Amino acid sequence: MKKLFRGRFCWYGETHTIYRYASSKDQALLLFWKVLEERLGYSKYRIKNYFLYGGSHEVKEEKRKNDSKRTTLSA
Repeated sequence: MKKLFRGRFCWYGETHTIYRYASSKDQALLLFWKVLEERLGYSKYRIKNYFLYGGSHEVKEEKRKNDSKRTTLSA
């Protein structure tokens, strides 16, 4: 099951908050970079290097209120 992740990225003083469903934190980060590529108009390579080598960013899994109430159906 995919989880909801929130990414916060500070690009030269501009804060971008993005939400995406992904299987893992690493996959979510790749999706966030793709969204930032489209929003900012820079290559994924430039965006990735900016955040890996000093740019401020945070990726967290969001907890949904109804997750604890979910049940699985048995056959």
